[in-house]
Amino acid sequence: MTRIAFQQVAALPGHDGYALAGRSVSSEGAAVFLFVEADAARDIQKRIATGIGDFPGTRMPKPRRFRVTVLSEASETSVDLPPLDVTFPRVDVFPDGRILVVASRARWRGKDDFDRNAFVVDPRTRTMQSFLVGDGVEDAFVDSRGRIWVSYFDEGVCGNFGWGDPGPEPVGAAGLNCFDDQGALLWRFPADCDFGPIDDCYALNVCADEARVFAYSAFELYRVSSRFELTGWTTGLAGCHAFAVSGSHALFTGQYDDPADTGYLAELTDGRLANVETVTFELRNGGVFESGRFVGRGDALHYFDAQGWHRARI
Repeated sequence: MTRIAFQQVAALPGHDGYALAGRSVSSEGAAVFLFVEADAARDIQKRIATGIGDFPGTRMPKPRRFRVTVLSEASETSVDLPPLDVTFPRVDVFPDGRILVVASRARWRGKDDFDRNAFVVDPRTRTMQSFLVGDGVEDAFVDSRGRIWVSYFDEGVCGNFGWGDPGPEPVGAAGLNCFDDQGALLWRFPADCDFGPIDDCYALNVCADEARVFAYSAFELYRVSSRFELTGWTTGLAGCHAFAVSGSHALFTGQYDDPADTGYLAELTDGRLANVETVTFELRNGGVFESGRFVGRGDALHYFDAQGWHRARI
């Protein structure tokens, strides 16, 4: 069986008095870490028990201090953010150095009364703007042109927290949106096309100025060009939560119930994946794949665990 080796790029950065709250990869391939003051680590993953189930909280009880560290093989930079009350956050960096933080959840309470869950911070001017990108955010990445690509899981598509009932259609109803850096909607995955629909966007890979998504329920792979032109491939895979693409090849993480070190390497042919091969992931430092996070950006699959940041390229 083919083995795919993940080389450790760097150890996890640490800051006294802060706890890790998010991990991502920028369009330039740097690791991006979001930290929150340590005594807020529980609030940032706040959940609320109701009569029908257990749901995430959309906001912390009060704003808390955050810090972002951008780590490459050549440099490490940290930026303190204005206090935020976000929960289950996503983080990325704009090409000009601005910081994007997106809360996964956003509640609708009434007209003009809803959670604005995207925050753009300019470290140079210490200014911040906020706007709505919708509830149920799965991932949020910034491309090389400064556009924000947002994917949504099923609650963001179908509606919850007031969206859809009694409120308006969920912002994420299409499953994938592209916004400018001011929050204006530039594009959404079209309902009247030969692909989709997206019921739950399992994986998003934003590279240069285009995006690729792997989505439920058909579990097809879609490429969205810089001009929002669509191409699709049937895959024969299901449940993969990250992937990387290089030329005519793609590398996926495991399917439902696969061990964490299982992956799939395939060739992108005309409209489908071909020569799909099961591969085994291995960590060069001798560690094991357990409860870490995979992130796909361009031709690289990144893995974050308690020991550090690891990367494999196709």
